[in-house]
Amino acid sequence: MEVQAARLQASLIYRLTKLFHPDKISFDNGQVTVTKYSMLGLSRSEEVVTISRISSVRVSSGLFNSTIVIETHGGAHSDLWVETLPKGSAEALAGEIVSQLPP
Repeated sequence: MEVQAARLQASLIYRLTKLFHPDKISFDNGQVTVTKYSMLGLSRSEEVVTISRISSVRVSSGLFNSTIVIETHGGAHSDLWVETLPKGSAEALAGEIVSQLPP
């Protein structure tokens, strides 16, 4: 499952880059991947965390959009977060990740 940030809201709040290349978060094969763009899409950073490294998943919802925050064990990785996600999609993704977390 992949969720993309809302282009218009992200570009108005943050940068023009987000209009053309919004942040993305995906969960596939037991890994969470967060992709963020900068410099009008010329630069890209991608963080990948396996499900075994995730300690919690949090969704903060605003009026129109949500932010998803994924906290990791051990401090080797910083927390992963993506803002301006569609509400329903962020909650569905968080639910899918939480259902795969080990007990």
